Amino acid sequence: MKGLLLTGLLAIPTLCLHAVEISNREGIIIEVEILVIDDTHIQIQVANGQLTWLDRARLAEGNQKMIKDKETREQNAHEALNELLGINLLTDSNL
Repeated sequence: MKGLLLTGLLAIPTLCLHAVEISNREGIIIEVEILVIDDTHIQIQVANGQLTWLDRARLAEGNQKMIKDKETREQNAHEALNELLGINLLTDSNL
């Protein structure tokens, strides 16, 4: 029983590792997990589990840059995997 409790306590912080704070142009800050990034929107999950899509243009400039950087890193990782495998498995960051 103690092992299960310890495992559960260790797992709790890992559930929030990918949460980031984002803000809109008016300065309202929320903590979210970014699930999907597309050309003009992001899909997020807020702490209560609610999913929603946000227009990237409504985000503060710093958050728009952070989203763009995250998108670029994901695309680069997919391209590296394609090169490593020698086949074009993943062609964009939506896969």
